[in-house]
Amino acid sequence: MGAITIESFVFNWRGHAAQAHKLERELRKFGRTTVVNSEEEVEHLHPGWVHLGDTAYFAAQWASARERFQGEIMFHVQADAEPENLEEIFERARSALTSARVGVYEPNVSYSDVTYDAAVLRSLGPDLYEVPLTDCTCWFIHREVLATVPHVEPSINALGWGIAAAVAAGAGLVGRLVVRDYGVIIRHPKNRGYDNEDALRQRDAFIDALAPDFRMEMEAVYRRYLALPRVVTG
Repeated sequence: MGAITIESFVFNWRGHAAQAHKLERELRKFGRTTVVNSEEEVEHLHPGWVHLGDTAYFAAQWASARERFQGEIMFHVQADAEPENLEEIFERARSALTSARVGVYEPNVSYSDVTYDAAVLRSLGPDLYEVPLTDCTCWFIHREVLATVPHVEPSINALGWGIAAAVAAGAGLVGRLVVRDYGVIIRHPKNRGYDNEDALRQRDAFIDALAPDFRMEMEAVYRRYLALPRVVTG
């Protein structure tokens, strides 16, 4: 069996163009790479990027990436993330995604709202654990999983909360695992440029509009997540 094809997407927004450009350069060695940009001021500097305008948030960037994705595995990273070792991350991701029924692979993120006490998680190997859902700062997603995930309408859920849970639900529906690798880390700042309550309202509107079967699976993902003990990061 040949090597799996991983296609990379970097999501950029105001203030992070330099890091997005750095990530783009580094990721090209692993395959096709696209920067989806929401900062109009840098459009003239990067004509090869996909430009959505300043009003495009995560959901619009996510939809744009899904439309363009052609590989077997989608790698997505936020422009404010700083991987310590992309070579190692890609090597470990390839190993996990080809050696088991893994549908979503995530390196550990230095700051995330989605945390676990690894001591209570099911181990799948050294530093690799099954989790109910991931963060969406930096992750690898199998094409089979993406195919099950409903469209996220930006007019309903512009900020995109709930996408990680929807991806986890999609993985469950096709019998694939969601995993976090605590052996590699992504540095990520502790900040956010929008209102959490607004994001929650948008997420709930997105969930309410889902087909009943998918909504039930997504709600089950959240129940499994909330049942596990948290740890504090950052």
